[in-house]
Amino acid sequence: MDLKDSLSYALDRASKLGADKVEGAINKSEKKELNIEAGKMSLFRTTFQTSLSIEAIKDSKQGSISINKIDKKSIDSSIELLISNVKSSQPDKDHDISGIQDSEVFNKGSLKPDLNLMYDKLDEFNNYVKDKHQKIILEAAILDHTSNTSHIMNTNGVDFQINKGAYNFSPMFTAKDGEKTSSFNYTYFSALELNEKIQNKSYLSEILRQTEEQVNTFSLKDKFVGTIIVTPHCLPDFLSFIQSSISDTAIIS
Repeated sequence: MDLKDSLSYALDRASKLGADKVEGAINKSEKKELNIEAGKMSLFRTTFQTSLSIEAIKDSKQGSISINKIDKKSIDSSIELLISNVKSSQPDKDHDISGIQDSEVFNKGSLKPDLNLMYDKLDEFNNYVKDKHQKIILEAAILDHTSNTSHIMNTNGVDFQINKGAYNFSPMFTAKDGEKTSSFNYTYFSALELNEKIQNKSYLSEILRQTEEQVNTFSLKDKFVGTIIVTPHCLPDFLSFIQSSISDTAIIS
């Protein structure tokens, strides 16, 4: 069975075992990853991951389950456990699933990576660090392309497909000047395309420069009251906090 067939089978199986309403999501991802360790290109690998999540409601009782195998035997056993969990849960009249909506396919980015471009960009960044930031020790750097295909369906007729591909980069580094060293530093970015130099994204060149300066540190001698300077680097943390505060989990809780 393909992804959509597997999800349809799981929904149908739960309904046949007595569930009044069922919803689910299935996802398959493929990650192609290039690694730098200790300043050298060291690894290329491909990993795959599959997940299936099902939620069922019966007599106003709700239960959910997630598995990472989607063969028929695994789905059958997980649905039986799901129905058992539903029966033992507490009823809540407000448990429900989404009403029917128009089916739609959402696409973002490319599901196929440009492997040659990935290698060239990572090699370019590695040489940039060696040339422009000679105090930096690039302990590790990972550039990957992750593609995801997901289906979201329920027994009310909801049927969505999501196709997404993105490049992700995360380096970890420290600075060393003689016997003086800085603390470890890191950053991260995700992009739909690799159309810029890696060092020009996510303030990376600035973070590398600041890390080199951090080999010379000193303690504050006295307490003081002053103005806090919030740099642009902090914006993702602020946005993440706001997003988590208005998401479904925070609102429901």
